[in-house]
Parts: sequence; C-alpha cells; structure tokens
Amino acid sequence: MVSKFVAASQSPTWNYSLPVTIPTPVGTGVHMSSDGGRCVAWAYDFNQARVFVAFLNESTGAPVSTASVLTLGAPVATSLSSDGNWFYVASANRHAVINANNGSTRYEAISFQPMSSAHLISRTGEIIGRGLTGGRFELLRWNGSTYSSWLTYDRGIADAGCAKAELAADDSTLALAWNRSSGYQSVDVELLRLNSSGSLNLEYQRTISSTVALQNVVKDLDLSDDGRMLAVGLSGDEGGAVPELTVYARDAQAGTWNVRMEQDLPGSVQDVDLSADGNFLVVASKGYHDNTLAGGGRVDYFSTTYRDMDTVGIPHSAGQVMITHQQVPGVSAILLASDRLANVPTVFDGIGTLYLSRSRTSAVGTATADGTGSVNFGVQLPSAPEFIGTTLHFQALCINPRRLSTDTVSILVLP
Repeated sequence: MVSKFVAASQSPTWNYSLPVTIPTPVGTGVHMSSDGGRCVAWAYDFNQARVFVAFLNESTGAPVSTASVLTLGAPVATSLSSDGNWFYVASANRHAVINANNGSTRYEAISFQPMSSAHLISRTGEIIGRGLTGGRFELLRWNGSTYSSWLTYDRGIADAGCAKAELAADDSTLALAWNRSSGYQSVDVELLRLNSSGSLNLEYQRTISSTVALQNVVKDLDLSDDGRMLAVGLSGDEGGAVPELTVYARDAQAGTWNVRMEQDLPGSVQDVDLSADGNFLVVASKGYHDNTLAGGGRVDYFSTTYRDMDTVGIPHSAGQVMITHQQVPGVSAILLASDRLANVPTVFDGIGTLYLSRSRTSAVGTATADGTGSVNFGVQLPSAPEFIGTTLHFQALCINPRRLSTDTVSILVLP
C-alpha cells in the first residue's frame, strides 16, 4: 500500500495498492521527483524475478503507466531522476532505465561484471553510474540510442567496494563512499569534480576507521544540488570514536573540502536527506548499533550553516515550540510574528532588514539571552482548526542595541 499525505492532514490524500504479493524480506520502495509532481512505487515480485513499477498521478494516485522489469534478483538500488522522467533499477547483475511517462524501457542490460550496491542516475537521466568489483565505479552516458561507458574511476584498493554514490543535480560533483571488505571497519569518502571536458578530478578523500569489533559501514549519503555540501551516515562504532554523521562543505573560492559538522549519534544511521540548497539535514538513526539487538530510534533535524534563529519542537496545533535567537549573554530581545513575509523587505539603517510583512507584524514575546547567548522564546501555537496548514513567520529584534536578526523562522502548523 502506498499512501500520500500532506502536512495539514493526518489522513491520506490517496492510497494505491501494488498488485504484487511481496515476501517480507524483499520489500518495496517509493520515490518522488524534486517538484513533488511524480510519484513512483515499486515492488519486487519474487515469483517472477521481476520488479513491478507504477508511475502514479500526484493528485489522484492513479497509475499513469506501469512497467515490469526483469531483474533476476531483488533490487540493490532504485532511483528516480530529479526531473521525474526516468526510473533506474539495478540488481546484482542487471540494470535498466524506464521512461516514467509511458512505462517503456529505455535501456536494459546484463552486467557481466558483478555490481555493488552503489548506483545513480543524473537529474535529467542522461548519466547513470554503477559500482563494480575491484574498487571501481563507472559512469555511462546516453548517446542517443543507448548508455555507453564514459568514465571509470579506480579506487586502486582491492578490498574497496563502492557502497553509495551520488551525482549533484548540476552534474558538477560525484560523491563516492567505499566499504573495506577486510573486516568492514574502514570507510573511504571521496569527492570528485566532473569537468566539462569529460574527466574526473579527485578533490577530497578521507578514511574513517573503527578499532572495535562492530562493523563500520556506509549507510547513506546525500549531495546538495550544487555539489557544495555532502552528508554521510555510517553505522559507527557505538563508542564515540567514529561519528555516525559527518557533513562536508566545499569552499567555492579555494576549491577545497572540509568537515563542516560531525555528530555522534546513539546508534547507526539509516537514512540522510539533505535539502536542495544544502542548508538543512534530516537524519534517521537507530537507538543502537546495527550489529546489536535493541530497540528505539530517532529522527534529527540539523542546520548545516550558521543561523541566528532556529526552532525546537514539532509544531502541532495547540502545542508549543521553542524559537531560539543567538545573541550575546544578557541581551534582551523581542519576538516578532506575522502570517506573511514582506513582498519587499524593509531596510532600517543601523538596525537591519525586516523580512516580515510590516503591516501584519506584532510582538509576541520577550526573553533574555542565557549564559551561552541563546535567547529562548516559548511559542504557544493556535488551537483553532482553521490554523492547521497555515504558516507563521518569526523574526527577532534585539532591544539594546536595536538589531534585527539576519534570519527568520517559518512554522507550518500541523494537526
């Protein structure tokens, strides 16, 4: 069953049942295009050794087209191009590209070289990529009639297997993450520049190793659309020596990469999702390491860049969230609120820029910065049903000296 939800409702907009009987260990998957206009659901039909794919109407959930792809094994990777036009599926020895508009097969091939779990498709579907044995990753490019080998990168280490790969939406940057099969305790993270001349230049490489018995392997990675920010999630070591989450940032002027943020989580990362601009990150993780038996998990939301305003809490109707503003200790500030952002922000000389609609802005609270410089505003959200699904906007005004925050916070009221 596939269900679509919107933030303003606890009930699904539509449901779609996949016409396949699925053994539990095999599973299914769902993908959405970047604009939310195309939804793809797939399920592996164990009895036929095929993947059933349904391309669904975003508004109604009705299939626009369907496809049945021979994989001769459960998929190791599936992906939808960002523009929503091409669906890529790969098993251990077969891979295919399906036209999402009519369900036809654009490309289908047997791989005579065993493939790893690392696969990708570019934003427009013109490039696909696959990990190969022997520490290699290959990019194939559409030549008008088929995908042909274009570029191959060799890690040069026999026990390195490419586990995850992604190409930035602008085709500028290729991110690769490798597991070392000798003990599965070391991970290699690499970032390569894809040049217009058709060559790959290695810009950054880092090896993250664990010394404990638990396996340290790549779980997921995600690149920002412009290729300047990369988030990598690992299974970690549960001992604090190996960070389960790392964010890498590229200095556009220097052309160098650095660690922007590291986070030690209680358990292994399961999924990472970086916003298109690279400024925000959502991470799902277990409450324990993958190699241990325990329960629990969590979802964390991070800002990857400095912001002087942020939120804490889930904005349910009639609930409370905390809005924070970063200042110097002891400074007082006023929290401003509006139901609209200004079409043209108002600039006040020496004070800053008001991004809220000036005629609809009011003060809703005051607070004083604590010893760390954090001004914490407790905000009670409205309980009236008509506010569910609406967005409220906030900005802080420092009292002395008078200074507006450089950032704003927008909150969508949930049921």
